[in-house]
Amino acid sequence: MLKILNNPKTDNYVKLKEIILHKNFPWYYSGNSTKDFRKKEGHSNVFLFGHTFLARPEEQHFSQPISQYFDLAKTVVHEILSHNFIMSPSAYFLLRLNANCTLPSHGHQYCVPHKDHEFKHINFITYMTDSGGGTYVEGEEHQPQEDQTILFEGEHYMKLPEKDRRIVLVATLFTWGD
Repeated sequence: MLKILNNPKTDNYVKLKEIILHKNFPWYYSGNSTKDFRKKEGHSNVFLFGHTFLARPEEQHFSQPISQYFDLAKTVVHEILSHNFIMSPSAYFLLRLNANCTLPSHGHQYCVPHKDHEFKHINFITYMTDSGGGTYVEGEEHQPQEDQTILFEGEHYMKLPEKDRRIVLVATLFTWGD
């Protein structure tokens, strides 16, 4: 299941994108794109730079806002979901929220296929740059477009960008009800 959403590009979205793309936005190095260390031919646990808005619950046993930009990033996710009539804010909660940045590189071009959590959840990605770097969900490739948002479930991985920085806003959601 991969669903392409309409991004209304609200004032909040434009502001968040400007902040994230600014040269002084704080990025933090991670030597691994995932905690899944299974080996797969042609894939590797590529490095990335990230900025955590909401830390994943597995780390502290609860999700925790850790960025001064958390409220703005959370609002942007809610606005995109609400605009698409996906679900009301009372039908889900955010598990994690991050900005991720990957760079073109030599060698393996695909990160390790993985699931973000070991329990049922929905993935949310908004592409903030137009640098390529497809997302593969259950083996099917999705070619990103700048400002596009996708929702999906299941195992996934990404391809490193061919040019420039691939910057995405990533959230995972826990849902209940219909």
